[in-house]
Amino acid sequence: MWYLYSKKKLNEKTPYKEYIEGTKTFLHKLIFMSLPLTLSGLLNAIIRFFNMILIPNKLIIAGYSSSEAMATIGRIMGMTMTLIGLPFIVTNALVVNLIPSLTEQMVHKKYREIRADIQLSLKVTLLVSIPLALIYIILSKPIAIFLYNDIIVAEYIKIMGLATILLGLQHNLAGILYGINKQNSATFNRLIGMIIQILLIYTLVGNPMFGPYGIFISYYGSFIVVMTLDAMVLKKLIKLDFNYIDILGKPLLASAFMIILVYITNYDLGNLQNTSPLLFLLSLAIGALAYIFVLTLTRAIPKNLFKKLLRN
Repeated sequence: MWYLYSKKKLNEKTPYKEYIEGTKTFLHKLIFMSLPLTLSGLLNAIIRFFNMILIPNKLIIAGYSSSEAMATIGRIMGMTMTLIGLPFIVTNALVVNLIPSLTEQMVHKKYREIRADIQLSLKVTLLVSIPLALIYIILSKPIAIFLYNDIIVAEYIKIMGLATILLGLQHNLAGILYGINKQNSATFNRLIGMIIQILLIYTLVGNPMFGPYGIFISYYGSFIVVMTLDAMVLKKLIKLDFNYIDILGKPLLASAFMIILVYITNYDLGNLQNTSPLLFLLSLAIGALAYIFVLTLTRAIPKNLFKKLLRN
């Protein structure tokens, strides 16, 4: 964006004083635009710190001992949420490429290209997050045993499996809003989500009826609210036309084949202590290849995907 602005000014042979004034104005706008992003990062750090203090205290109120409360926090934050956040590897790369591309297209008012980029990024997010979500839900027990040797974590992974899709979409939508100059809306939506999360944790976790499950409810509540608000902002600005069979049906079909092959190639997923870890990894690799094969067969992978990402 800075390059385009400077080039335009130089080509117009703008007087030096006017060019300097224009540069100052641009820098002021740039700082103003970056403030919401900085605030969002600060709020995320604050809420993580707040949760690490609030949640153990609420679990103790719910009847957990201090050691049980800390063990529960470790299982949820350190084990479960680490897996749920795996799509960030892909969505973060998408967002990094997406923001400057959308910003440039907004400057030139290329709305057709904007719609194409948004639809592509959302589709790729679903292609990555849907199979992971099904793996977490269906194979939660072998994953918990294989990675952590802790069967209790399996239940938490299973419950939070669907959050993989919600979190991936939420992160992607944030990048889209930043790219189309709606960073204030994105930050405000996340502030609302954080408030909802804190209120639900404060209300539910200390209740013996909910306990640690109140944490999951708070996460889902926050994710759904933020994603819905982001989608509403985006819908007001840009009309998107999705082929739901393409973006949802095909990944679900490919994921089903993936899970079936994982089960076929591993004879004892229910009792992984008696199964070779190498065999489990091999079965996952075969399942991943089956997933890619079915996507290729159904033409679910966009032809210009890698070219588009590399160009951006």
